[in-house]
Amino acid sequence: MPGAVELVRELQSHGVKTALVSASPRNIVDAVLDNLGHDLFPFSISSDDVIRTKPYPDAYLKAADISGSNISNCLIFEDSLTGMRAATSSGAYLIAVPHLVTIEEAARVRVIKSLAQLNFNKLNQLHSDFAGII
Repeated sequence: MPGAVELVRELQSHGVKTALVSASPRNIVDAVLDNLGHDLFPFSISSDDVIRTKPYPDAYLKAADISGSNISNCLIFEDSLTGMRAATSSGAYLIAVPHLVTIEEAARVRVIKSLAQLNFNKLNQLHSDFAGII
């Protein structure tokens, strides 16, 4: 996703915990991390790490558990419909970056066109809507 690497690095510089959660198998996730840099995320979850992958929330719940975070205080960025379903059913907050589908905003869901339009300060501005994510 355009802007993802920059946003992740900025969030980490402010102490925000991050992880990569994917419905792809481990070999694909590792290939992506080989390209991006394994230092970008402290850990990653692949389809090989859970019994049920997206649209089930298991991978997000596992990531929250590993990071020591309460899923209801987590913020997930998603661009796939199955990932968005997994994120919302996990109980986390969701910022959706949909491609070729329509997603409706809800109490814990915001829709944007690109991660490039976000930064730490803009996420803090959403704090009134998404109390407790940062």
